[in-house]
Amino acid sequence: MAQQPQSFTGHHHYANIDQQAAPTSFVAHLDQITALEQILAYKRQSYDLLQIQPGQRILDVGCGTGDDVRAMAERVGAMGRVIGPDSSATMIQTAQERTESANLPVEFQLGNLMQLDFPNASFDGVRADRVLHHLTAFEQAFGEMVRVTRSGGRIVIFEPDVDAFIGNSPDKAMTRQVIQTFTDHYPNGQCGRHLYRLYKTAGLQEVGLHAIPFLFTEVELAEQTMNLSHVVNLIATSHPDQADQANRWLADVKQAGREGVFFCMLLGMLIVGKKP
Repeated sequence: MAQQPQSFTGHHHYANIDQQAAPTSFVAHLDQITALEQILAYKRQSYDLLQIQPGQRILDVGCGTGDDVRAMAERVGAMGRVIGPDSSATMIQTAQERTESANLPVEFQLGNLMQLDFPNASFDGVRADRVLHHLTAFEQAFGEMVRVTRSGGRIVIFEPDVDAFIGNSPDKAMTRQVIQTFTDHYPNGQCGRHLYRLYKTAGLQEVGLHAIPFLFTEVELAEQTMNLSHVVNLIATSHPDQADQANRWLADVKQAGREGVFFCMLLGMLIVGKKP
């Protein structure tokens, strides 16, 4: 029998991984998510949007375990450089361990993503992937990304809009409650919908916006990615009068999974712009 994905309850703690009781659990969760073909597909698209050329310097903000840094290093070649800062020592250590024998032009640094430790106009391309919605001051982090990009360089960001979640439960009221709780559990769960405004306000050119839907017809996969059970538990804990309704909602969702009729979708936004 295939092993079921393990439940992960720390989604909203990615901004302070090292302060959690089990920081390595975030590495395992990130590995599970990154292995999904839907994730791999938009990542490849994000590399293409950067228009990476041999010899360029690329920055991957919030690099995590370094998978994307290593992938982009293959594109810049030996004369280029890809640097990955992250606020988590656990992630940086993992990224370094996984790269030490690869002989790639990469570098990983522990740092503050809202105050990048690089001079102005340092990079030919800057990228962030599922990072900004974990930050309280995501607009400041975006401003830093613009600052360190050279003129003519590209900035590519992917962010989910957690509030843009749909499911096929017949209980519309509780579905709305689940969406609201899921969104508000993050510092900036609606971050994805604000990217276009940020790009345009910053004066970036050739702005391209791509909506990326993530479709789930397996309840186990939705649990792995979004942990609906944890969201329902939060509702039941914070609103005891809604506990029975919330638990019935979850039971209906799991029953739909057993019957093969479960469906939900999470929307992501992938955006690119060129610094003038």
